Amino acid sequence: MIPALGGVRLTKLAAQHVRKLIQDQHEQVSAVSANKCRAVLSEAMRQAVRDGLLHRNPVDATKPLKTDKRKDVSWSNDETMLFLSVARVHRLYAAFYLALSTGMRRGEILGLRWQDVEGDTAYIRQNLISLAGDYAFSTPKTANSTRRIMLDPETVATLEEHRLKQLSEARDLKDQWREEKHRGLIFTSETGTPINPRNFDRVWYYLQDAAKKAYKELGQSEEEKEARAKQIEDSKVLPHIRFHDLRHMHVSLLNKAGVDARTIADRIGHTDAAFTLKKYAHVFEDQRKAAAIPLLRLLSTPKGEPA
Repeated sequence: MIPALGGVRLTKLAAQHVRKLIQDQHEQVSAVSANKCRAVLSEAMRQAVRDGLLHRNPVDATKPLKTDKRKDVSWSNDETMLFLSVARVHRLYAAFYLALSTGMRRGEILGLRWQDVEGDTAYIRQNLISLAGDYAFSTPKTANSTRRIMLDPETVATLEEHRLKQLSEARDLKDQWREEKHRGLIFTSETGTPINPRNFDRVWYYLQDAAKKAYKELGQSEEEKEARAKQIEDSKVLPHIRFHDLRHMHVSLLNKAGVDARTIADRIGHTDAAFTLKKYAHVFEDQRKAAAIPLLRLLSTPKGEPA
């Protein structure tokens, strides 16, 4: 990115320079990766505005590249439970549990600090993002992303258990534990440093593979094990999903539990319920169908009772 902008002074940087940069990037990488470059540049420009070096962020006048819509993939409840049982022994288990129980983004989870959790409430105040193969802290994705999330008792207990394990790790490493230099993060590397998002993804995919292996081994005979392996190969069981898909699964679980779209939008940091309904249209399809209630039935239903 630097060579493409190296000849332009910061105060002269304009939207056309940003557009050219993103297009040049897109010639070498996917639209998704090019959009990530745009996001990193935007964060840098926002900081320049906060520091008084710029009056406005030139990236705001540009639009992300269009990407092919990816078919949503998720796991069944049984598949999710199997994954959690396999991940249970990993030191980052609480991160995966938190994603499923709150819908938090990867960067929000990796940027979460102990000071951000007060009893049954988590406050989203920062992100940890990938940056040129490394990582950096940034402000939340949008103004609505800066939010508070209520935690259920099981999630609170899971975090408390994780805290005890982290304290044990710190005691074992003594002077080699480097947590104090990194803001008291809840999820760290084995030496207390921030987790590079790429390394976190490696753990995520490793545990997916472990869950698939565990599913295969549940077979009672070699024939059944081969059949289970075939199911996995054909993506009929435990299909390959991104960590971000856990956020989609959280929305789906809340919808099935009867939580309204406005509350879901607030919980996951969307601007409004309309955006949530549009983004997760497939999730709310059953509610749309359920709303098609015959008029006479509506008129004959006593107030306060379900139609």
